[in-house]
Amino acid sequence: MGRRQSVVVTVVSSLLFISMPLTLAAAGLAGIVYGVEVGLGLHTTPVWVGRVIAAPVLYLVWLLLFLGICALELRGWQKFLGYGKPARVSERESRAQFYMIMLSYMRQHLVWRLPLAQSFIYVDGLRQLLLWGAAPRLRLGSRSFLFGFVYDADLIEIGDDVVLGAESVVLAHSITTTADGDRLYVTAPVSIGARTVVAGGSRVDLGVRIGADAIIEPLSVVTAFTVVGAGEVWGGNPAQFRRMRFETAAQASSTQALPTDEERVIREIVAAALYLKPDEVTHDLSADDCDEWDSLAQMSIASALQQQLHIVVPDAERFCMRSMADIRSVVGRVRLSSAALPTATAGATSSALPAALPIPSVQSQSALLLGLPDNAELLPLMDHAVVSSSLAARLFARSNAAVAGTLSCRVVIAATFTAEPLSASLKPWSDAFGISTGIEFAGFDQVPQTLLSSDSAFANNHTGVNLVLVRPEDVLAGPEGTRDHAMLDVLDAIAQFAERMPGTLVVGTLPPAVSPFFGVDRATVERCRAEWQSRLSEIDGITLLDFAAVVERLGIDGARSNGMEVIARAPYSDAVYRELGIEIARELRRRVKAPAKVLALDADGVLWGGIVGEDGVDGVLLGPDHPGRAFHLFQQHVLALKQRGVLLALVSRNTERDVWEMFDRHPDMVLQRNDFAAARVNWEPKSQNLRALAAELGLGLDALVFVDDDPANRLEVETNAPGVIVVPLPTEASEYVHTLSRLWCFDTAAVTSEDVERTTMVRQERLRQDVSAASGGMVSYLASLGLGVEMRLAEASDLPRVAQLTQKTNQFNLSLKRRTLTEIQALGQDARVHVIRAHDRFGTYGLVGVCVLLPGDAPDECHLDTLLLSCRALGRGVEDAMLYGVRVAVQSAGATRLRAPFVEGPRNQPMREFLVRSGFQECADNVFEHRAISDMGLPAHVAWNS
Repeated sequence: MGRRQSVVVTVVSSLLFISMPLTLAAAGLAGIVYGVEVGLGLHTTPVWVGRVIAAPVLYLVWLLLFLGICALELRGWQKFLGYGKPARVSERESRAQFYMIMLSYMRQHLVWRLPLAQSFIYVDGLRQLLLWGAAPRLRLGSRSFLFGFVYDADLIEIGDDVVLGAESVVLAHSITTTADGDRLYVTAPVSIGARTVVAGGSRVDLGVRIGADAIIEPLSVVTAFTVVGAGEVWGGNPAQFRRMRFETAAQASSTQALPTDEERVIREIVAAALYLKPDEVTHDLSADDCDEWDSLAQMSIASALQQQLHIVVPDAERFCMRSMADIRSVVGRVRLSSAALPTATAGATSSALPAALPIPSVQSQSALLLGLPDNAELLPLMDHAVVSSSLAARLFARSNAAVAGTLSCRVVIAATFTAEPLSASLKPWSDAFGISTGIEFAGFDQVPQTLLSSDSAFANNHTGVNLVLVRPEDVLAGPEGTRDHAMLDVLDAIAQFAERMPGTLVVGTLPPAVSPFFGVDRATVERCRAEWQSRLSEIDGITLLDFAAVVERLGIDGARSNGMEVIARAPYSDAVYRELGIEIARELRRRVKAPAKVLALDADGVLWGGIVGEDGVDGVLLGPDHPGRAFHLFQQHVLALKQRGVLLALVSRNTERDVWEMFDRHPDMVLQRNDFAAARVNWEPKSQNLRALAAELGLGLDALVFVDDDPANRLEVETNAPGVIVVPLPTEASEYVHTLSRLWCFDTAAVTSEDVERTTMVRQERLRQDVSAASGGMVSYLASLGLGVEMRLAEASDLPRVAQLTQKTNQFNLSLKRRTLTEIQALGQDARVHVIRAHDRFGTYGLVGVCVLLPGDAPDECHLDTLLLSCRALGRGVEDAMLYGVRVAVQSAGATRLRAPFVEGPRNQPMREFLVRSGFQECADNVFEHRAISDMGLPAHVAWNS
């Protein structure tokens, strides 16, 4: 369509869209007036005086008709043409849709300026009619007073009893001009909680979330994507937190909460600490009535009060709680003091939180349950103290019941100090990642005994996690000539246990000494720490937990608790125990969840500062010195992730030539073209590009991590590509590396050779697909590959990759047995673990298959316990060659029959089809048998090596 035609169409559609309801309303009013005159016999007499007197009434009738027609018309557009406001659209992408949206705003502006129209907003019923004229659906609470302007009512949720002051404006869209002159329209929903007051002259922009009972002060501007906590007062331009509207929840509950509710919660806390049922905890229960009510129980009660009621019991008060009456008394005293407010941890403060996840004041955090993100992978970026409290409250709200489908893990902890308080954060953080933990503590300061005893809790925990925590104050506590002996005894016990049960032991690094009661000089402590680290690095079969880093982040003063060390040998502050529990939860998550596989990166504002299409290659910010150093360091961090096996993808709304010119010409680019496994550089929505990338790489959306500096793009991806981990990148580029490094989703047990070469393998696979598309058929394509397959018994160095494949292979997997490294190592001597490697003329596939054979019930029978193959090797004959290798292994064992128990899952139907195609017959329900294994031949195009 030419420019002149486009202008004509725009003008005509504008006239129709705006003038038609006016015309129809006028015609309707004329008909009503004429009908009244005819009915009264006045159509033949002069009635101009009556018409003048009735003009206001006639105008009101016309206005109601006009608004009703607008509402009906808009619903017609929605129903028959799918009219709706998109998350994002540009003028160039869809000119018709863009101008349709602009016309709707023009008409809304016209309507709101009509006489009497805006007064309708004050009256229920008429208010809905006014807003329906510009919005196909409404989400308005009852009893609200709306004296301001509400644009985008279909995207704005307003709770009950909300007040919008005069001349206030709430809108959920923005219109900007891009660097190339295109006009861009973006929307993001707005939420205003119940009983909120937005004072006169204020403005609330797109993406804003305001909690219940909040106040926005007069003439304030709440900028896009700001989160205002419930009960908070914000003001200014841009609006910032001022104060709490009400007293904190802890203070309020001391005067407002029903005693019966408070008593119920306290009874449940005491019951959990004493291993009783809640109904067994009487109103006057005391330590004299219950032997379990000891010092550990008192510490557990104090921890639960903090997590569930936000009551921080001072150290001096913890061991005064020997009865229900004592607890009630302590709770009352603490609530009257400011001590009920938790402090943020050093190294995990709100200042470190990205701007897209604003943290309210400490008072607000302690008073209200924090709105947790839907994706648990974002929790490590937030304030750990606040998240711990919120997760514990969420866990308590469902009475500690396990969530359906969660994994379970037993954790046994042996420490040289009182370690029980760390369970307060370990359990809720593990639960957030779908891991239900059973936590058990060995006897106090019984580390060597627990490691060496054949019937200890460690020895009976074959599939869980056994954790050793030691501090230098305890292993260097003896006389000067014997100080090393205790440490060496613990290290020897660790080595012996690791040899007996490899893979089950996690050992904490040795932290700095923090106790003021410890008299050993610093040089001796540092020598001890170095020796500890050196010896642990020589022990196979253990995992290190960075206990030292937890203490170092908090600092010596912030890590110690002198009073608790004297009273209960619990030498660390609440912050240390909290962070230590979180660190253990991270280790559990790493063991049971596959890491993210792809890091999808925006270009402008992320890999370099500025806009390459506007500033040019020489004008962007990138280099070893400020102001481009932050981006240079970020690229180095991203490259390190790539070298650990993370695939990199480029997702940029840009001109492709400009972006690649930046990679080719800028001398300070750390990342190069070949570091990216895939790229999407275009003007399509980023959610669409991410979906295409996932399909190209054969991955689910939950394997992707998306980094973009534009909040609108991040919101668009969160909305339209659920599952993608969208990183809330901070506004300062100097915080990029810190933010990315705090994520847990890239944690992996070990970096295998396949991980290091993953990007190269993806590129090789793309070459294979190109050759396949250009070949004359499948036979000629396979013949041209030069495919070689090797099958051999697994060696110790292969086992981490074997465990990795059992955990993440879904399609071509016979038994779906998910085994950890420990479980692979623990397989009996009768089990023969074979690995399959493949290569072709384009390069190596790496270790792609696993076969575990077990003796059968009869001498001539073998059981196929595990048979799996990575999906990237399917469809080229590797699976048939692998089955040939199974035949060779079975025959070498003297057997002639092969049994293959099949476990059906949501995605492994290809394995069942392969068994049937290969001559297996189902002899029982999901049990397949092959009685003529000599028929398992080697494909002609495969070069075999065994």
